[in-house]
Amino acid sequence: MPTLRRLSIFGMGVSALFTTLACSSSDTGATGGGTSTSTSTSSGNGGSGTGGDAATSSSTSSGTGGSAAAAKSRGYYFGVDSVTNAWTVTVVDPTTEKPTVTTIKVDDLAAITGPAGNNNGPGWGDTIASHDGKRVFANASNADRTLVIETATQSIETLLKVGGKPLHIYNPNESKEIWAHNDNDGSFSVINAETLAVAAPIVAALKNTGHGKLVYGVELGTKYFATNTNDPGGFALDATTHAATFLSLCAIACVDDPATPADESLNKCGGTHDKAYNPKTNQIIFQCSGVTDGKVAFVDATSNAVVKDLVPMVLGGFARTHDSKYILAFDNTTDAVKIWDTAKPGHDGVAFDATATITGAASVRGTSFRENAKGEVEAWIPQSTGTKLVVLNLKTMEQTEIEVGKLSPPPGSTSVTRRGEIAGDWYYTNSDTALVMVNVNTRAILSAALPAGTIQRVNGAVLP
Repeated sequence: MPTLRRLSIFGMGVSALFTTLACSSSDTGATGGGTSTSTSTSSGNGGSGTGGDAATSSSTSSGTGGSAAAAKSRGYYFGVDSVTNAWTVTVVDPTTEKPTVTTIKVDDLAAITGPAGNNNGPGWGDTIASHDGKRVFANASNADRTLVIETATQSIETLLKVGGKPLHIYNPNESKEIWAHNDNDGSFSVINAETLAVAAPIVAALKNTGHGKLVYGVELGTKYFATNTNDPGGFALDATTHAATFLSLCAIACVDDPATPADESLNKCGGTHDKAYNPKTNQIIFQCSGVTDGKVAFVDATSNAVVKDLVPMVLGGFARTHDSKYILAFDNTTDAVKIWDTAKPGHDGVAFDATATITGAASVRGTSFRENAKGEVEAWIPQSTGTKLVVLNLKTMEQTEIEVGKLSPPPGSTSVTRRGEIAGDWYYTNSDTALVMVNVNTRAILSAALPAGTIQRVNGAVLP
């Protein structure tokens, strides 16, 4: 059973256990709705309850559950079984009196990635909830699709055809659009979150290839910026016209290869990977990659002018609050989480305003933020190779460690990145043996009793 080692003043407890069973579902494709069957379990004080899908379901109950008043979100766990080519979505619903777990097997994705399809096997990309909480969008990277889940019924609504190898996904400024990045050609597929129409792709690549990400800010309106690991620069994007402008940065002369006739030194090498927006300086921060790894570039968000380029800075990525008041830069080579406090007097946008030491390969992809009862912002940072969830108060710099269990690399991999997200009253994550939920107010842990399997992505959706 999970335990907690407290480093500050917060008290903790341990709550009840879930169990979960698998079932199957299918949907009708890119334009229609879907049908599904599911098996649910619930935690309560005895008796029976119902939960899960809007279609047929059966339930059992045991233990002690949560309450509707204590939580207003659901957790979505996206899992795979490479041996059986299974795609699953496990939904944890703490909003009922007796919290339920429903696992849906997505057979339509399995058909696309099985031996009779592209034979790629299952593989999820990133997921995100719509601005109104009515839908969850999940990139099915190995199937070139985006899965749409209706949160009211916990059922699959449709599969959308997008570009090749969709990985990262965004809801810029909580708009009515979902932007999915396609790694095959370096484009974005823009999905209308209400009509589910998919617009023509926006290409943010010089060579029609490359892994990339999107950055935006309320202050910037419909002007966004994108990265591309295969191009020596970034892109300024107009979300209204879908025009893309290349910005040269993070570029150095390529090294000649005597085995090739071309003179590589005439070309520019480098790339851009992660990104952030600093509203205090009105600058986009690009993480350089490839041969320019270990450096960053600063770009004026209005003029697109490169303010500083190739600034030495070792980091694995950025995490930022919704308003970019706090921007965290992760450097796991030194166990450092470096912090820009953009509202702090004297903040210049280059020098860091604070640094925290967090061991265990602090996960930038699992970091989520909340404001506590005192109005102080907390960063919830899970360890990828460690077993802790670290709560870092960004005002006092106090740390609290919550034991959430070991997470091993999936079969065939040598590393693992722990995912997690705050939604409503819960931080959703997982370990080798459990689907883990931590109440962000009480710090109590609510987890599943059976192995979680290979969970690739975790999403928390605040209910409408």
